[in-house]
Amino acid sequence: MQVQLVVCDKIKIEEKRHILGKVINSITIPVFPYIVKFSVLIKISNIPTDQDVLTEFKVVNGLGQQISSPSNYVHRNYRDSKHIPGVDQNFDFTLLVECEENIFLECFINGNKKSYYPINISLC
Repeated sequence: MQVQLVVCDKIKIEEKRHILGKVINSITIPVFPYIVKFSVLIKISNIPTDQDVLTEFKVVNGLGQQISSPSNYVHRNYRDSKHIPGVDQNFDFTLLVECEENIFLECFINGNKKSYYPINISLC
């Protein structure tokens, strides 16, 4: 299975397609602590057509310490036989940040880390 993550300021769906806002690599905030919000598009390819997969998201800091509660989802193939089996889905995250650092959105499939996405948090 292949997993791709894209983090944006917002994602909406129009006519059964994901419309991505601005892609985020960093977030600048005015003060600590601060609540940040972002959206994530996950693309999972080559899902086994006959089974579900458990997807888990964790947000960790540069030391590997978890800074959010894990989010779990069950995914399965929704594509027809002409396409590579997989699924695309978007999620919204709200996160309390308390210092300047790099954070990482980690994606696990069936307990195995398949992808991660770094985001730099800094003060203006």
